[in-house]
Amino acid sequence: MAAVRWSEGGDATERRHVLRVAGTRTNVVEMGAGEPVILLHGFGDSVATWRYVIPALARTHHVVAADLPGFGRSQPATHRPLLDWYAHWAEELIAKVAPRGRATLIGNSLGGAVALDVALRTPLRVSRLVLVDCAGLGSGVPLWWRLATAQLLRLPPLAGPAARVLPEAVLQRVVAEVYSSLVFQHPASVDADCSRAYAAHHNTPARLQHLVDLGHDIVRELASGRLMQDAPTLHIPTLILWGRQDRLVPVSHGLALQRRVAGSQLYLFDDCGHCPQLERPAEFCAAVERFLCGARAATSARIVGADQLGA
Repeated sequence: MAAVRWSEGGDATERRHVLRVAGTRTNVVEMGAGEPVILLHGFGDSVATWRYVIPALARTHHVVAADLPGFGRSQPATHRPLLDWYAHWAEELIAKVAPRGRATLIGNSLGGAVALDVALRTPLRVSRLVLVDCAGLGSGVPLWWRLATAQLLRLPPLAGPAARVLPEAVLQRVVAEVYSSLVFQHPASVDADCSRAYAAHHNTPARLQHLVDLGHDIVRELASGRLMQDAPTLHIPTLILWGRQDRLVPVSHGLALQRRVAGSQLYLFDDCGHCPQLERPAEFCAAVERFLCGARAATSARIVGADQLGA
């Protein structure tokens, strides 16, 4: 299946609008009709991370991609504890876009942590769950935050007041380079628009500082390891997707989660980093579509069952 690029400029089937969710103006992109599928992006990202997979998934489903509050074009997140409130926000989003009050949740990184949290808290809201290189499965300060801050805090706007006059275009280019180096296994093979779309939301000192501050709050709340501890109580059809070469969240977290969630499936993308929806969009959509249809991809060696993990 060829990857289909979602046009950020809009087309006849794309619906862009703002929803008030949990009292917060939330940027939303919708496409397609059928059973609802909600896409939740990762830390610092936006709906643009789903640019290649929205059209393909929308052929058979009603796809809703939303900017989490504090990211993209949504209003800032003002509530704390932040992750508890994100779960509340996501539950209300489901209620607004899913006629029967249930939806499939697909979350990448931080979005995966939010999706998993919702599924654990209110399982009747979630029909199926897809976790893509999911954050929040370890305890203590996560690797992704140590790597990200090591890069972010070296950027001129955060390194000292004398450098705060750096032109926005230059800062955006630097942020895009940092993002690409951390997220992709092969940055040169991914359209540069993907990195530019990410960096466009972090092109001023104030926006970068906001990103760092928000990250500190998120990491502090994830440090308990609660999501992994509670994972055995999850009884929703679950697909775990992971890039084998993910630098930010090790594939060992995906393996451990698969062991703890009864009946879950694990699909590993070879030669791929933290965002398979951008590096392997066609393969990503094929795996997700089979799962949404209730099929196991038994013909693929990359689908790993609980009884195969020790092999």
